[in-house]
Amino acid sequence: MSLISSLLKSEFVSCNHVWMSTSPVLGLNPSYSIQAHETHNHTFGIFPGGLSGASASMNFSGQHGGPTIDARGHMAVNQTFFDGTPTSEGSDPTTGLLTKHGIDEFPENQYITRGVLVDLPYCLGGVGRLEPNTTVPSQQVIDCLEKENVTIQEGDSVLLRTGYGQLFNTDPVAYVTNWPGIGAETSRYLADQKVFLAGADNLGLDVVPSVFPAHDILLAQNGIFIVENINLELLAEKCKEHDLWEFALVVNPPKIQGAAAMAVNIFAILGGDDEKEEDKEDCSGGTASLAVSLMTSAVAVWSMFAF
Repeated sequence: MSLISSLLKSEFVSCNHVWMSTSPVLGLNPSYSIQAHETHNHTFGIFPGGLSGASASMNFSGQHGGPTIDARGHMAVNQTFFDGTPTSEGSDPTTGLLTKHGIDEFPENQYITRGVLVDLPYCLGGVGRLEPNTTVPSQQVIDCLEKENVTIQEGDSVLLRTGYGQLFNTDPVAYVTNWPGIGAETSRYLADQKVFLAGADNLGLDVVPSVFPAHDILLAQNGIFIVENINLELLAEKCKEHDLWEFALVVNPPKIQGAAAMAVNIFAILGGDDEKEEDKEDCSGGTASLAVSLMTSAVAVWSMFAF
């Protein structure tokens, strides 16, 4: 199957929330805002031929609003990054911005990875979402993967759906309060699988209350990227519809020099119905042909979706 026909038969599923002034943001960070800089009314008559233009200025936190990705330099332990580099050698002494492990160093050959959705509410019998403050144990993740008939491979991007993403727009106060997530034990499990990225549909991946065990173990100790505030509702519906829980995942942060985290455009590419059964048979073996072929094909077109 050619690149074009393969992509045309696939589904592109957005995993994003819309950034708005009312979007929930962790209280430690500034809220998002946008202001018109130039308007069509103001610029009409400046350009020949009746042309006009509009522009805007945006202020937003690089952390914890909309879908955001933590760079490898976002966290450190005892002033040391995951690779042993002292934070003093990886930060500008004047500005404090990262000079090493910033989001501008996100590996270009991993804009597209094999993604796995661990749909915890689905695996628990279809509950709406996990209870507040729920710590997800690794065995629950393992059991869910078994029910979905999929395995985690080295280099995967693993997305954990708690169901809390439903509250992002409908109840932002509840969304930023007492969310469920993972603790140290499950973080070690994911690190042992040597995943490339871990993400969830909650504000911080770590269960609340806790002292950032996921950020400590995954990011600061192992250099595993973390994505927060992912919208996994539509993706969960599509995975359930196809009975396939693996896909090509596109994570494409802009190259902002020195940034410790950044808003990110994230979406999944799922195969068409005519190939569902073929790939379903192979998904437990970890080499499902469609996900692999789409990742290979999509590398050639990732730039179409660049910031």
